Amino acid sequence: MRTALMLLVSSLPAVALAQVSFTSPPTATTVGGKVEIAFTVSEATDVEVAVLDATGKIIRHLAAGVVGKPEAAPPLKPNSLTQRLIWNRTDDAGKQIDGKTSVRVRAGMTAKFSRIIGASPYRGILTSQPYRGSVQGLAVDARGTLYVKMMSAVRSHGNSGLWPWQLRRFTPEGEYVKTLLPYPPSTDPAKTTGWQLINTGDGRLTPVQQNSLYPVLSILGSAIHHRVTAAGEVVWIDSRRRELHFFKIDGSNEIRTIQMWPKSAKLKSPGWLNFEIAFSPQGRYVYYSNAAGTVYDGKKPEDIDPKWPNGRVYRHDLKNPETAPEPFFTLTLPDWNEKKYWMPSAWDKRTAAAGIDVDPQGNVYVGDLVNQEIVVINPAGKLIETIQAHWPDRVQVHPKTGDLYVVSRKVSRGFRPPDKLLKIVRKDGKAEIVATLPMKTRGNLEICLDPRGKTPILWAVGPGGLPGGEAVFKIEDRGDELVIVKNIFDRDADALGFAGNIRVDAEADLVYITDTRGTMFRYDGATGKGGRIKVAASDLAIGPGGGIFRIRGWNSTIGRYTRDLKPDPIVEKKTHEFGYFYGRAGRGCSVGGLHVDSAGRIFVLQEGGGMFVKAYEPDGSLVDSPMKRTAKPEGEIPVLIDGFDIRAGGLRTDREGNIYVGWGHVPPKFKPPSAWAKDMAYRRCTGSVLKFSAKGGRRVKVPRGQKPPPGTVMGFTGVLRVYPDLGAFSSWRCDGSCVCAKPRFDLDAFGRLYIPNATTFSVTVLDNAGNRIVRFGHYGNFDAAGPDSAEPKPELPLGWPQGVGVAGDHVYVADVLNHRILRAEMTYAAEAVCPVQ
Repeated sequence: MRTALMLLVSSLPAVALAQVSFTSPPTATTVGGKVEIAFTVSEATDVEVAVLDATGKIIRHLAAGVVGKPEAAPPLKPNSLTQRLIWNRTDDAGKQIDGKTSVRVRAGMTAKFSRIIGASPYRGILTSQPYRGSVQGLAVDARGTLYVKMMSAVRSHGNSGLWPWQLRRFTPEGEYVKTLLPYPPSTDPAKTTGWQLINTGDGRLTPVQQNSLYPVLSILGSAIHHRVTAAGEVVWIDSRRRELHFFKIDGSNEIRTIQMWPKSAKLKSPGWLNFEIAFSPQGRYVYYSNAAGTVYDGKKPEDIDPKWPNGRVYRHDLKNPETAPEPFFTLTLPDWNEKKYWMPSAWDKRTAAAGIDVDPQGNVYVGDLVNQEIVVINPAGKLIETIQAHWPDRVQVHPKTGDLYVVSRKVSRGFRPPDKLLKIVRKDGKAEIVATLPMKTRGNLEICLDPRGKTPILWAVGPGGLPGGEAVFKIEDRGDELVIVKNIFDRDADALGFAGNIRVDAEADLVYITDTRGTMFRYDGATGKGGRIKVAASDLAIGPGGGIFRIRGWNSTIGRYTRDLKPDPIVEKKTHEFGYFYGRAGRGCSVGGLHVDSAGRIFVLQEGGGMFVKAYEPDGSLVDSPMKRTAKPEGEIPVLIDGFDIRAGGLRTDREGNIYVGWGHVPPKFKPPSAWAKDMAYRRCTGSVLKFSAKGGRRVKVPRGQKPPPGTVMGFTGVLRVYPDLGAFSSWRCDGSCVCAKPRFDLDAFGRLYIPNATTFSVTVLDNAGNRIVRFGHYGNFDAAGPDSAEPKPELPLGWPQGVGVAGDHVYVADVLNHRILRAEMTYAAEAVCPVQ
């Protein structure tokens, strides 16, 4: 079979037009025991030809692809609007068909909105680690409106401080109102400050991606201040870039930025120390704490630069923001030789001067984590009071009563004990802890105070309610006790915690999706109903009859289950576990993928000195191959494809046995779509689907300066075709070894490919010859949820489409940004059914 590269996607417009019709309707005539099918379409378009049984069910997926173009997917004829196909009267499995049948021909595929599945504004990332949840910041305004800063992806290392934050507004009672960041797609482009936009020529709001690991659209920082300013601004703190961003929440979306420390100050505080801030009553000054010139893992005072001492508080004059902050107050720490104390390190991200707040009189309150006290300093920088408190990590002051609300969090390298919430009352010159509320968080308790009523309200973050879920607690101050009255996130138990690896049981229209770490959800595609299931998986595949094949974590055996979630033992082995899979830990679990073909063979794309494809027979034995390699712990094993680097993800086969693998590279002459031609995210994060023959192939090492051997494609033998535009593969603005983002494409029974690209917020449908059939999807935030939502346009909203699954006429897209699945219905401009004569 000849080798060919796909024509560039950017040069292929969608060909499905509303005016498409049949100028010669389909006919199906039996001639010599075979059926000749003929039809003519009015113009170049895509067609689909299927044989139906008496009930209307497809029994043979005969052909699909673009006609009237130079290349056509077999058995379609190129450069012709008239098509003549021969059906040998067998079904997809090769079984002879003798009963009543008909032929259906459809032309002009388009995508329409069907439904949103698994979405909830109250659902954080599922986690078993209570100190690593998705809600990382809270703030209230003067009316008690609550603002929640949430993460829209699994938290991980290696992304240079670029986190995928969202900012959501809730009523004072905790009911969801709106997502402010990322911006709604209806936002005037002139009001999208903090964003770079791409002009796609279609009038859509299309932001530039800032990272290849997560949907990062704004770079504002990793924390927010707990009070909305009097000017109606949520203040973002970017400790790495030493910036404060004042984001107006009145709809103008204005962002003003202040440099916390100018470069001329030569601040030595490391980027992993997250600064704490507080504002003076009239907003002229901002105070900074938790800054010090420490090394990564401090052991003694000499590890801290004396110019930037441990325990210093700084004051910045916002009337002259270009000037450097001045030292305001420095904590008095014990003599190290007489009393050893903990030293700052990246493990805890804390210095001696931790949380900070200011009362209406301008007095500054600082949590002293070394002396175990709260230090009160007047506006002139003089010490006026110390209040004993156990590990005072955060402190907030009631503006009227002067009562203190303190997060008690022990500095501890490694496992952290649970946090506590304290209330301290000062009366007659004495301070007393009058209430203690144990929390389940471990080093990440965020709080904010709504002091308006007779019963003050504290909002706090923690694990809670739903299995693996997260809580935003409403806590009442009832005088001598702090009482949790409700968790506003204790709802929508069936909603997704993270839209990770997706697969579809096409026969039953069931959608499976994992959080990439172990939790798996299943939904009925038609109704959207479903939820978390008991089978744990980081990735999975669906076999004949709806059988589930799953892996756990990043290295495990492969497990078999029936559609009703029961273990499905291999008869010969008397166990439902077999084989071995290896990937890597990362954003969740960074795994290549699984696939099961119609004969029940299990294909595995895994790591181990690069990445390779191996396969198992239905009985759990390895499929033999002349190509061998060594893989731990199995030793020497046969492999089908070898030589991928670690940027490989997604695996499928077709009816002819060809193997399709996603890889984070594009052909040398590939040109991005014109709108993204200069976009670094697209250029660095986009890959391709490689189609190998059933015999497989391998990557050939070519010495520098020499040409690759004839017949190789992108360095591989056995490649039949390349389909670019698959993404996003992580490799840009994240740690060099971090390849956690691996997209998932799909292949339908006609051989059409469904390829997502998170950078372009879209999914492209190609025929097997590489012709584009349709491209659908545009940027949308959480409030964009179809034609009947608060944001009705675009019709098919996508935030970070990283995976696709197909079931008949429905396409399911995993949207990482919005924690949900989009169901699109594929419809056709023309359709005709004729009986087989």
